[in-house]
Amino acid sequence: MEGEIIFNALNGLTGETLEERITKGTEIIIQSGILHSMKIIKPTIYIEYRSTIFNPQQPDTYDVSTYQEYLETFKNRL
Repeated sequence: MEGEIIFNALNGLTGETLEERITKGTEIIIQSGILHSMKIIKPTIYIEYRSTIFNPQQPDTYDVSTYQEYLETFKNRL
């Protein structure tokens, strides 16, 4: 990553939250079920590595309005 962002995350299962200022060279690993957002502070470039190929017919990204529904589905897989 190059630039600067504010990274926010919420673990809907535990209620744990995180807000962190992220700068050049930082690596972030986001586990399944973690709602997250990034607010750009300075012009930013980042590379996203995925463990799976993105399938537009079955996206694994969700609108925040469906997060609670997603959590129920996620809990059922645990």
